[in-house]
Parts: sequence; structure tokens; C-alpha cells
Amino acid sequence: MDAGYISLELLNLSLECSRSKELTLRVDVELLNSFDVYKWATTGKSTFSTPVSKPVLQQSDSSEKFNFLLGFDDLAIKSTVIDLNDSVLSGLANVSINVRVISINADAARPPSAKPAKGAPPPPSTPPEETMIELCIPIRMVLISKGTSFSLAENFEAIPSAYSDQIGIKVMNPLIVPSSSSFSINIVCDNDLAEYCLGCKLLQWDWGTLTCPSAVNWGIKYADVLDPKAKVQPTAADLRTRYIENINKLVANQEKVANFSLTIGAKEESEDGEVLAMLQLSNGKIVFNQQLASEVPLEEDIRSRSDLWSVTWQASPAIFLHRKTARKFVALISEDKTLATLAVSIRRVPAPEAAAIEGNTENVINTSVNVAGILAGGCRSIELRIADKDLQGMGIVAEKTTLALCFSSNEPLVAASALDEVKNLVIPPKDTSAMKQVSSNDDNKDVLKEVRDEIVSTIERIAQEYLAIYPTPITTNSSNATGSSAAAAMNKEERKLEFMTYLTSNGIFHELRENLKPRVQTLIRDKFGVRGRALGRSGTMKSLDLSFSATNSIAVTSETVETALSELYVFLQKECSVVLNSMFSETIIDRDVNDLSKSATINDEEATKMQEYKKLKEQADDATADSRYAAAEALHLERIQLTTHCVALGSNRDILHGVYADYGIFLLQQASRLASIDLPKNVVGSAQVSILMARAREALAVSYKAKTEDWEISLLYACVLIESEQSDEAEAVIHETISSQLKDKSSYTLTSLQHFDGYDSDKLCPVDPKCHCVLAALFSMQKLPIRARKALLMANRSFVEGDYQPPVSTHGTPKRTVVLCLSVTSVYLFEHAFLKLGRACVDLALECELAVTEKAQARGKGKTPVTVPHIRHMLKQAQTAAALYPVELANENAPQIPANNNPLLSAVDLAIESELAAQSNLDKIAAWLTVAKVQSTVYDATVVINSFLNAIKLASEIPVSDIKGSNRHIHKDVIPLSAFITVGKMLLNSGRYVECVSTLLYASSIYTSATLLLILAVSYLRTDKLDDAEEALVESNLLNNKNADTWMYFSLLCLLGGAHRVEEAEQALFQALRLGMTSTALLRELATQFMAMDRMQTAEDLIRRALAQEAVDGNRQSLLSRKLLANVLAAQNQAASAVEEYQKILATPSDDVNKDDGEFKQAKLDAAEKCFDLLNQLGREEEMKIVKSIMKSLALDLHNNNQNKNPNHAPVQRNTSQRVIKEQ
Repeated sequence: MDAGYISLELLNLSLECSRSKELTLRVDVELLNSFDVYKWATTGKSTFSTPVSKPVLQQSDSSEKFNFLLGFDDLAIKSTVIDLNDSVLSGLANVSINVRVISINADAARPPSAKPAKGAPPPPSTPPEETMIELCIPIRMVLISKGTSFSLAENFEAIPSAYSDQIGIKVMNPLIVPSSSSFSINIVCDNDLAEYCLGCKLLQWDWGTLTCPSAVNWGIKYADVLDPKAKVQPTAADLRTRYIENINKLVANQEKVANFSLTIGAKEESEDGEVLAMLQLSNGKIVFNQQLASEVPLEEDIRSRSDLWSVTWQASPAIFLHRKTARKFVALISEDKTLATLAVSIRRVPAPEAAAIEGNTENVINTSVNVAGILAGGCRSIELRIADKDLQGMGIVAEKTTLALCFSSNEPLVAASALDEVKNLVIPPKDTSAMKQVSSNDDNKDVLKEVRDEIVSTIERIAQEYLAIYPTPITTNSSNATGSSAAAAMNKEERKLEFMTYLTSNGIFHELRENLKPRVQTLIRDKFGVRGRALGRSGTMKSLDLSFSATNSIAVTSETVETALSELYVFLQKECSVVLNSMFSETIIDRDVNDLSKSATINDEEATKMQEYKKLKEQADDATADSRYAAAEALHLERIQLTTHCVALGSNRDILHGVYADYGIFLLQQASRLASIDLPKNVVGSAQVSILMARAREALAVSYKAKTEDWEISLLYACVLIESEQSDEAEAVIHETISSQLKDKSSYTLTSLQHFDGYDSDKLCPVDPKCHCVLAALFSMQKLPIRARKALLMANRSFVEGDYQPPVSTHGTPKRTVVLCLSVTSVYLFEHAFLKLGRACVDLALECELAVTEKAQARGKGKTPVTVPHIRHMLKQAQTAAALYPVELANENAPQIPANNNPLLSAVDLAIESELAAQSNLDKIAAWLTVAKVQSTVYDATVVINSFLNAIKLASEIPVSDIKGSNRHIHKDVIPLSAFITVGKMLLNSGRYVECVSTLLYASSIYTSATLLLILAVSYLRTDKLDDAEEALVESNLLNNKNADTWMYFSLLCLLGGAHRVEEAEQALFQALRLGMTSTALLRELATQFMAMDRMQTAEDLIRRALAQEAVDGNRQSLLSRKLLANVLAAQNQAASAVEEYQKILATPSDDVNKDDGEFKQAKLDAAEKCFDLLNQLGREEEMKIVKSIMKSLALDLHNNNQNKNPNHAPVQRNTSQRVIKEQ
């Protein structure tokens, strides 16, 4: 059996008090009306108490007020497992969560200081505990809320109005200021319970009132007591006054006089499973009208007045209806209205202590009500009134006694008709007939001229109405053309909308339409009628007639009708254009009239090759950032094919150079990713890395030959050659790379790097320092220390003369410019999979740092030098990058990581150290991104998300204009697109939708990415913001309409939008199927939604696709997929097939699923129970015995597991909740 639970999260408590006395608080949480069925899993009881804590006294805005804040570290308590069926959830819907904030008084335990004096009152006592605040939250609010979650954040004073008095709030301590105090609480349901409650209905009787019952039978009796010894007997007025006073006292204590009950429905459930079982309204009270009683004349017997009495009842318990049960309920009542008739019984039972006066007779009134009115479209509640003639029993007063009842549902059982809503918005004018009559007797009349004349009169009428409302035109200010034009466009649209509303609401539009209608009808008869067809005025009708003459039959299809309508529409558009051109010269269009008949084309179909080339690059970058590497590579190859087969692109040297350069960089980044030790060993392989490096070398070679002056690509190509041990070719490429950057090439005389250690190399600057650092690493690997030293000197000179940032003056004393250059270069090399060069640069950087430190110590007489924060940060970044790759690639002199240490943990420590060393925002951002990257291999998602959010928070302080505008070279890729996508997915998977939305909105202000918009749409989807989600999905689809996930989520959105969008959902689903969707989790979610829409065949297909995809991926098949498939088959009355699926679940070994042993056995037990029921229906007794033995074995194993986990707790019976509900 499916089950779920409810979770309560205590966030923080904020109290504003009028005194600063120290508080000691405890919070008690209790499930009211739980009948010991619904409990907290932590305590095994219906109550839970937090530890005693002292809130923090904060600074207050007023000297007379004191703010106390108590945090609970996001304390979350879960309920015990709740069976997902209507009976159990009906009981849960009537449970409330009572939260009490209790103050612990320490002074209560102290004994009195001294005895009070004799005769003096005792000193005031202090209770040990005092309830300061009490909150009562009905769980039904959670079950019927959007997303089946509830958040309380309002101040205490605003709670009653914000929640329509559904939440009870009591502030019992007078020192608390309700308007400035609040308690933040979240109540959520797990996925299973939320899915079960989707579209549920809660039915209940809101109130009941019995008016004017017989005072003798239903009223409270009072006998006058006269004192025979009294000198003066009381007057009639005295007796009347005494009667009213005593009756009011008896009414106030009526529970000692009589009990009043009102029950509606059958006493016992029928065999068919009647959904509306017996309900009893609560708190029956009799009411005495004292004001009316005081107006009764003295001569009239007040004891016989029935209009002075009435009986009232409050709401009954609620009935929970699953969406399928609700549909069944609606269908049954719609077929047979008599099924909606329910028995009503009203009883008055005297209390035993009042039997002497009230007697022992029990009064009963019986009747019936029909609740079929609740099925009206959009109806949430109905009021039913039953007259005296329909009441049967004792104490009914003719033409006076009535019974009133109110029956309601949280949501309409039948949705309101959209047509009804439109009718309520638009009120047509009284005269709905045509204003003019057109005679059809004249066969020679000019039908086309009449249509044109009517169009002219229509346009003139519209122009007159417009000038009457808007006599002044919209003007723009030439001094501020941009802003004024935008404002004018907005005012124009607002004016247009306002004018259209005016025409519609005042009946002008209807009048003009009715004037045009007969003209258009005559035109249709003339064009498409017998005469028009004979004259060949319609191409569509002409072809139809030719078909008739050939086959002697006319086949009028929907396509024929659509073609005729299209032809008519185009013809009318042409005539309107002709009329407009004849009336207003400004509307003449310098284009052939035949253009109106052309069909619209999609922009993608007319995109130029260059546009397609750029779009493929954007999509490839987006796929790379989203870790869809196979799709990204396919897009890169498609760009290459496009360049190769297009002469205009292929002949452009820059384009040819760029396309192969992008592909080569992509391959290098993939090699870097695969070579990192943060991936499993079965994924990492040197052969794969070698293949990628070889392909990158080929791509970069083509790019280099196409454009040798691009030094960045040349440097990458040289590094690839070095890693491939082609040093001679690499030196030649580096030589070309350096020479291409020199400003004064006339004085450059060095012809080869073989003489790099000579004086000629002094002229090789300024160039990018990375070039000389790569040379230094190469010479170090070749055991040429003198050349390596010279290369480092040239890197230092290049940094100084090239005016690179940060300035050399900030590099400390002695200068650590070389350390900075080597660190930056090493990070660059590791990002492109140049592991040998990267390790060599790190080694050189550490050696230089050690040398500078020794030099500084020598100068400072033994004082420890302090490295500049930015350089220390970059050095730690380089060490972190080196720690992520195999240590065996290091040089012999490089420091080794101890064998007993986890290299990933060491990398995390180094990354954190880089963040601690950073001072500027840019350094801190880079450090936090590195920390997040390394933490993702070791820690859980929460830690990684916090690191990403720290980086994003710092980045948000940089103006977006600097990131996107002219200063992009300074802040380029402050936070890369891949980081935004990664943190967006992690926030989405963690359920932190609000943070996800805010993060991705900021990211969308920097990047244009289809994946960003897709994740944003999913976040909106999870928070029930369907309009925002649809807008984001549309924008994502415009950027990339070949992403199957986008179409799948669009299908899901349509399903959540309601039954009227099911066809759209299916179309989007089919598009996703054509693109090849592979997300098994999304397939299951879609299947669940289609099940909710009773599209079982579609749901079955989706689940089977999920199972097939799991098999293709080589992953363990999900029990949830198999279970959903079995449920769908059972719902389609395919019992035999469902049994086979359940049997597959029972035959699944424990090591083939991603569940722990307890969950796995519980899932198998649920499957066994459903399989047993189906086998019983099929009459397969032999198999039933086998399944029954499996059930016993699984139940015993689960019992033993529960005993081992909770040895002090008694086992919980699964049917206890159902039994108690029935007793209730």
C-alpha cells in the first residue's frame, strides 16, 4: 500500500516584548484530534517538544520595546507513515497542528523567602510553565494548498485576516506585541502524499440551523417556584423576568440539560463503497431569543412561543475524496440524482441530571436532503432549506419550523464553463437584429461595391468614435527620441486596448458587425453559390465541380472547407486594403497585392548561413555548459560541415580559423575533464584522453594554418605538440607565436629558440607572459635550467612593459611577478589538459616562491615574509588544479601528496585556502567557484550550493553593464555559464525554488541560454507559477527547439494547466519523442500526470519507455517505474499483465535496486499485496498461495528490522488508522 508523511519545519521565532526580562522558551507541537493514530515519528506520540532554549535579545528600534529571536536550525519533524487511502486521509484532514510557545519560569522552583504574617494573604505564586502563544493550524489547509505545502510568516496580528480565521492564534502574555511578533513555520507533504492529494476534494457540512421548533418538545423547561409564606405574591411581570433570567442560565449550562445532535448520511457504508458516509455536525447548541422574549405581552404564554427557540450546529468533519473518487461521485450523481439524497436525523436527548424536569423522552426529527446542486459548474457551496411539510417527527410547528443546512467543497466538483465566463464579461446590446436589410431580388446589383461601401462606412464610424474620445494625437519629444518613442509606443498600445474595450462595451462593435454580416453573406452566395461556381469565381469550387464531373460524386472534406475559408479570408483582406488605400494615402503599401496571399514563413527557414553558423555556436556552448558533451560535439561538427559545404563561409579565412579553433578548444576541455581524478576510475582512461588530444591537435593545426597571427590558438597548438612530445615543431610554433605579438619586428633577429639564452632573446617582449611561462616549462622539462631562467626573466619583463594587471607595485618586496605569471599559466594549462606543462609551471612557481621567501628572510633578518594576497590566492589556485590530476605526472622534484591522504580532500583544503587568501571580489569569486567544483566531488549538495551562492552574491555587486559592456575584458566570465547551470540544477533538485529563480534571473541578465531558461521554467513550474513557466519555456524553445527536455516540460506544464490542454500536452510529448527523450525521472512524472488525466495508454507507453531507457543506460531499473506500470495496467483492467509486472518486482533481487533493504522489502510487500488481490480476482489460487507465503516472509523480515532499529517501540499495525476512523 502506498504511504506518505507530513513534515513540520520550525524556522525561527521573533518576539517583541515590552520588557527586557530574560526568556527561557520551549515549543510544544501536538496533533489534535489524532485519536492516537497520527503521530510524530521522532517521539512515537502525538506530541513533540523542542529543547529548552534562550532567545537572543536583539537591538530594538524603540527603547521601550525589546526584540527576542529564537532559531531552531531548520528543525524538521516528520509524522509517522500515513496510508494513502480516502479513509485515512479523511481522518487526517480533521487533524490540527497545535503549536504552543511555553515560557519556563525559573523562579517557580524557589521556596518562599519567609512565611507571611498571620492573617496576611499568601504571596503570589509563579507557575513553573506559562503558555505565551498558541497556534492551531488545520492540516486540511496543507492538503488542499498549491503544492501541498504551507508557509506561515505573517505577524500574529495579521494571521486571522490573512487566512480567513482558519488559523487560530492566541497571544496569552500581555507583554508580547502581536503586530511585531511572528513565528516562521513550514508544513510540507512528501512526494507520494502530494501526488495523492493532487486534485483532491474536501466535502463537509459547514453549519445547520433548526428554527422555530416546538417549545414544549425542544425548548428548555423551567417551573416557577412560589413561596407560599410570602406576604406579597410575585406579579406576572416578576414571573416573566424571573423566567427569562433562569432560562438564560439554563441555556448557558445546557450540557447539563439536554444534548442536540444532527447527523446526515447513511449509518453504515454500503457495499458499493458510498463516498458520503454519515457525518455529525459538531457543537449543537440551543439558542433562546431574549430580545424577542422581552417583547411578548404578559397575557400571552411565553412557554408556548416556538419562535423564541432555535438550534444551531457548527461544521462537521471533512470527507477526503481522491480525484478519481470525486470523478466517480460526480458521474454517479449525474446518472441518478436520487443517489444524492441523504438521510437527516435531529435528536434531542435529555441529560440524566435534568430528567426530573425534562423527562426521559428522546425527541427525533427525520428528513432528507439532496446535494445534487453541488454539481453545478463552479459551485463551491449550496444552502438547503427544508420546510415543515418535509419534516417528520415530534415538535414540528406548521408553517414555522424549518431546517437550513450548508454543504461545501474546497474546490468545485465540476469546473465552471468557460462559455459562461465569457457571457458574464460581454453584454450584447438589446437590438441584436441587423441594422440594414439588403434585398436579394435584384440579380444585376454590384455585390462587391456594396461590400466596399459598407467597409467605408464602418471605417468612417470608427474614425469618428476615435476622434470623439481622443481629440489629440500621440506626440514624441525630439529632444529625447529614444525614451519618448518607447513611451509613445506604450501609450499607443494602451490607447488601442482602451478603445477596443470602449467599442465592445458600448455595443458599437456589435452594431458594425451586424451591418457587415448581410453584405458578406451576399458576397459568399455570389462567389461560392451556384451562379458563382458556374462563372468560375472560386478556384476551390471550380476544382470541386471538376471532380464531380469526373466521379459523379462530391467529397466535401474538412480540408476543402478550410481551403474555401482561406480563399474568402484573403479576398476580404484584399478588399479592405483597396478601401484603405483609396481613403488614406498614408496607408498605401508599396508592395504587390498578391503578397497578402503568401503564407507566413518561420524565421529559421530563411536564416542565412552566417546566422545558422552563429546559432550553432551558441547552442554548442550552451550544451557544453549543461554537460551535454555528445550534443555539443555534434553541433561543433555540424558547424564544420556547414563551413565546408558553403562556399561563402569556407572561403572566409577568419571563419575557417574560428570553427576549427572552437572545436579544438572543446576537445581540450573534454580531455581535461576526463583526466581529472574526481571521476570514477572506470570513466577515466589515458586512451580516451590521448584520442581527444590527437583530435584536438588536428583541429588546431587546421586553425593555425588558416590564421597564424592568432597567438592564442598558436599557443594552444604549441602546447598540444609539447604534450605529444613533438618539441621541435612546438618550438617553431612558439617562435611564430611570440614574433606575431611583437610591435617592432624590424629589430627582431632571433631565428630559432636554440639561441634563446643569448642577447637576441632580450627583444622578445612585451608579449603575453603565458608564452614565456610555457617556454620556461618546456625548458625545465628538457633539463635546460639556464633557458628556463631566461624565459622567466622575459615573462617578468613582459608583465612590466605590457602594463598587465594588477600593477607590479602591488607584487610585494621582493617582487613575486614571476610566481603570479606561473600560477596563472598553470591554471590555464590544466583547464586545457596540458598536464605535463601545468605541473612544470606549478613546480617552477613553488621554487620561485621558495626563492623569494628565502631572499626576503635574508633581507628582513629572519622575519617571515608575507605573500601578497592576490599572488597567494593564485598560487593556491594552481596547487588546487594540480591536486585534481594524477600525481604520477609530476616531476621528480615536485612535492608529493602523502599516500594515506585523500587527494580530493587535499584539493578542497587548498581551494579553501585560496579563498581565505583572496581580498578582491574577483579573486573571491574565482576561489568560491573552485571550492564548489572540488567540493562537488566530496561533499553533499548543500555545501556545494552555499559555495556557488557565495560566488554569485559577490558577482552581483559588480554592475552587469561592466560584465556585458565595454569592460567585458575586465570581468569576462566572472561566473561562467556552466556554474549558473550547475547551481540552478542543484537548487532545483534540493527544492529551493525561490533561490533558484532569483539566481537564474540574475544569470539571464548576463547570458542568453536556452538551458538557463529551461531550468528557470522548471522552477516556476514547481512553484505553480504556470504563466511564468510557460513564458520561460517558449523563450527557451526559441533559442533551441531541438531539446527534448524542453518539449517534455512543456507537455507537463500543459497537463498541470488543466484538462483543456491535454491535446497540447500530447503534441509536445510527440515532439519530444521524435527528438529522443532520455530522462527516466521525467518520463515517470509525465506518466503520473497522464494517469491523473485518465490517459492510461499514454502513461503506459511512457513508463515502458522509462524501463527501456534504464536498460539501455545500463542502470538499475527503478522499482517505481515497474510499480507505476503495474498500477496503470491494473487501472486498464489488464489484471493478468499487471500480475506479471508485480511478479517481476517480487523476483527482483535486493542488489538490483537503488534502495536500502527496508525500503526494498516494503516495496515488495506492497507489490505482493496488490498482486494477491488481482490473483484473487482472476481465481488463480495456486499462485495466491505462493504470493501469500512471500507476503508472510516479507512481513516477518520487516518486523524484525523494525525491532532491531526500534527495540523499545511496539510494532505499529497498518490498519489501526482505518479502524479508528471507522469508530470515529
